[in-house]
Parts: sequence; structure tokens; C-alpha cells
Amino acid sequence: MRTQVGSPLAGLYAYSNRFLETMGQAHGVGSPLGAWSLLALLAHDAPAGMRPELEAVLGCDSEEAYAFVLSLLEQDHPAVAMAFGAWILESAATPAWSEWLARLPSSIARGPMPTQAEADAWMSKATRGQIARLPLEIGPLSAALLASGIAMDGRWQCAFDVASSDELGPHQFEQHVERVLLRSDLPHSALVRTEAAGIVGALVQEAREAYAVISVVAPEGSSRATAIAAAHEVAAMWQGSTYSSNISLFDLPVGDGPDWSIEEREFEDVSGPKRRERSTVYIPAWDAEDSKIDLLGHPDYGFTAAIPLFKSRLKPAEPDYTFEAAQAAKARFHQYGFTAAAGTAFMATRGASFRESVYRCVERHLTLRFRRPFAAVAVAKSPREYQDMKRMVVPFRAGPHPWENVPCFSAWVTRPTEVALLAPGDSMDEWEKLFDFPEPIPEVPPPTGIRRMLAFFDRFRGKPA
Repeated sequence: MRTQVGSPLAGLYAYSNRFLETMGQAHGVGSPLGAWSLLALLAHDAPAGMRPELEAVLGCDSEEAYAFVLSLLEQDHPAVAMAFGAWILESAATPAWSEWLARLPSSIARGPMPTQAEADAWMSKATRGQIARLPLEIGPLSAALLASGIAMDGRWQCAFDVASSDELGPHQFEQHVERVLLRSDLPHSALVRTEAAGIVGALVQEAREAYAVISVVAPEGSSRATAIAAAHEVAAMWQGSTYSSNISLFDLPVGDGPDWSIEEREFEDVSGPKRRERSTVYIPAWDAEDSKIDLLGHPDYGFTAAIPLFKSRLKPAEPDYTFEAAQAAKARFHQYGFTAAAGTAFMATRGASFRESVYRCVERHLTLRFRRPFAAVAVAKSPREYQDMKRMVVPFRAGPHPWENVPCFSAWVTRPTEVALLAPGDSMDEWEKLFDFPEPIPEVPPPTGIRRMLAFFDRFRGKPA
């Protein structure tokens, strides 16, 4: 009997929640999509007896998960690149491996077991140069390797301003910075009531390339899982074009609180509303370099459950196989955009495997506003509007676009980074390249009849024809 929890997208969201919660309390970033999609490919055509545990990890039928991943590969996204590879030693290959590989798309890299340099070069290309090395070490006993690479890169529709970090007030981040990012005088949208966490502070920062980074800080005492669930809830509101504050500032007390402060002042306006609500948001820039996750370090990552299936497609060996799975990821949230990448690897090795022990240090952090640790998720949106604007000729299938509402990266932010400023004497040219406005629409001359009418009125007003 198959475990059918929900649709592939619902399963991916549930996995994403578990993934970030399992990462621990330390500052870091990872790609649930990069790991989940690799498991979905491995689960394709799995024997019936091995499906229930894998489908519990995927949160949906394994073949539906596989079809979903194929749809992502078939429909390009302007901000997201994703690639997969499967390699094996000839002496370890079986008919089951060959048949499974033959049914995978031709775009998936394959062949004999690569050297470390070859695997590193593939990973660098798959992640647009952001992840330079495979997160595992290939040795003479390495027998089979599965890998995925995912990269996201784009620019904000509206760049941040910069303010002094004093505007944050007392904060609980791991280090101090002098400058933070600022979105000022916005229509009120910074507080949202969610089912997961009640009232949260939220910022939806949209990129031009059809995705957004949703940053959420939940009330004091909320768990990381609650904060992440609230971030995904706000993301769903954005995807449905219903994102706005569902709380009126006039229903909240004036004054300072632990999460925000509300002031009241009078203003004059000749026309317009009698009551107006605005928001100003301060959030630190952040980056996460060299985040590495041991995907066999906790069963919630799902790779432990996938070992029997991986092993079943390999030729029996003495001594038996050992397995490693890891993900390397990095991300940068800055004044002008967001960049992230992750490389995931799952490898079988004959005999002993020497893995570095990974110790997770757990710290308790409050999840309030953006002067304390907070959750951030990067979610893709259908690129149809973007591609139409750019005049990209892309064949679209009927129905919803597969990239609609796909969570690509998740982060837990505890360590801000300094906002880079333009140094004296630097050229603005490089910075201006960040703004790639579409070409202006060419002027089209009016029809002949309209031109004659305009010429008549010009002569009537005494203008030369």
C-alpha cells in the first residue's frame, strides 16, 4: 500500500519544514528542493516493497514526485538552474541500475565513476560557479554517485536603502554591523496574522526574475518549526496575489513593544483616506558561506530511508557498501538581490567510509522581528509574465506552470553581514548593471486619419503644418 500524503508540492513543503528544523539552531542555509528532488529521482520505478518508507519521506506518491521533478526540468525558470547526475563503476552496475537510468531524462549526466576533479567541475557548472566542489570526497573504493546542483540568482524589483544599525535597537545577532537594509514608508504590510504563529513580522522582497524571499520573525517563544511554517504561509499568500496585512494598525496599541513600535501622528491631505497605514522595515543583510549538512545525520532528511533502494541497484560486494550523503550550500541576501546555490551528493563506497564527524551545536534564539534570528525562504513563481516581458519564445504547457510556488532555499539567519557601499573613486558602471530595465516600447505613428485631424487642429491653433 502506498503512502499518499498529498500532492508533490504539498509533500515538498512538508519536507522543507522538516529540513530546516533538522538543520539545527546555528546560522546556515540549505536547499530542500535539491535534496527532495534527488530522492524523487532515485525513487522512480522503486519496487513496491520499498515505496512506503520513501513516499513517507517525499510526502506523496513516488511516481507523482518524479513527474513533478521532470516538469521542473522541462520548463526553464529565469532565476533557477537545476541539474542532476548519476555515475557508477562498471563493476558495480546491474541491470536494475541500467534500466532505471535508461528511463531518466537524457539531460541527466551519466557515465563511469568520475574523478574528484571531474565531479567538482560538474558541480561548479551545475551551480553556475557558486559551489566549487562536490560535498563528498571520491576515493578509489567509490562505486556509485548521485548528485544534484541548484542555483538561484536575481535582482530585487526595488533595491533596499541603507540605514545605521542603531535603527535596529538592541539585537541578539551573533555579531554587530554598522549598516542594515531599509524599506521605508511602505503601505502597511509588515504584520500578518497567520494560522501557524499568530501575528508575525514579515517582509516579502520580490525579485524581477519571478521569485521572492520571504523573511518572517515569529512571536517570542515560538519554535523554529513554527517560524518556518509561518514563512511558508506568507509565501502562499504572495503566490496567490493575496499578500497584504490582515491586521489594522488602528487595532493595536500605540507605543513600543518587544516586536515593533507604533506611533500616531496627524497629517494634512486635501483628498484621500481619513486614515492611512504605513510601514518601515529594517532588516540586516546576510550571507551563509560553506554551509554543509550531513544528510545521513538525521532520519528526517530522508536519505537513510533511501539506502536500501540505492543498494538494491548495485552489484553485491564484499566487504559491503557504506553510504554517504551531504549537501553544501551558500546564499547572499544583499541590497540589490539574492543569490544562492546548493550541491547535494549521495554516494556508495565499497568497504569502510571515513566521514568527518559532524557535531551540531544547538542554541536557543528568540524569533522576533529582524533584530533577532529569523526564518527566510526563497520561493519561485511562474516565470510566464517575466518571459513575456522579455519577449522570450517559450512553449508553455496548458494549466499551471510547474515552477509556481516551489520552495527552493530555506535559511535560518543568526549572523548578519555588513552592507557594502560604493567606495570613493569607484565607477558606477558596475552597479548600474544591476538595473536591467526593459527596452522602451517604440513609438508607433498614428493612423493616417488621425494624423490629418491633428494637422487640422495644429493649423487652427496657428502651428506650422
